Amino acid sequence: MGAPSVDGHGAAGDGVSRRSAARLRHMPVHGKVAPAAGRYLGMSVLMTTATNEPAPFSDHLGAAFRAAWTARDAPALEAVIARLLPDALAQARRRLGHAADADDAVQQNLDVEDYEAHYDLGVAYKEMGLLDEAIAEFQKALRGSQRVRAYEALGQCFVEKGQYDIAAALLQRALEGPGVDDHQLVGVLYLLGFAAEQTGRASDALRYYQRVFAVDIEFRDVAQRIRAMEQQRS
Repeated sequence: MGAPSVDGHGAAGDGVSRRSAARLRHMPVHGKVAPAAGRYLGMSVLMTTATNEPAPFSDHLGAAFRAAWTARDAPALEAVIARLLPDALAQARRRLGHAADADDAVQQNLDVEDYEAHYDLGVAYKEMGLLDEAIAEFQKALRGSQRVRAYEALGQCFVEKGQYDIAAALLQRALEGPGVDDHQLVGVLYLLGFAAEQTGRASDALRYYQRVFAVDIEFRDVAQRIRAMEQQRS
């Protein structure tokens, strides 16, 4: 089966290639891809990286997926992918075998210098809840040209692990890169603020959040966090 495509409106073909899944994953559905969609697409990236074959949709569910995605109907999309996920995971197990064999297959199909692929794979691992595996891939992606997003992804992983000091140390390195401004660093700045807030450094947290707010007032929940912190100070 040939690799499918994703057009400008986000319609999927009969399967999901690694690159197509990566693009599809970041397209908004009412501002947020449903959690089930993230799990399915993350698993799809892992499967296709290991096997060089697209993750298949059955015909009727594939059509339902395309319709829900085109309509940006998040509840319908989540319902379709919740139905897709069990069969897809079963196929993944049949294709990849034991976990160790799966990891070997993934690494054999990745060019050591394909930093974009390592980043995509890190996102896939992260969406499946495999944070340590995701961290290893994002660390490899740091050798590429898109270092800010790799640092941001690493910081997010360590935040989710509750290791805020490590997250902050990594994220701080992104601020030191040449030729980057706060528009490019907005995610990094938010995570630095969150890590500072979680470790009791309220003044630092507020400073980072204000930098985020200055370039994107709708970024995550930054407006609410600033408001809450300012109320605590008054």
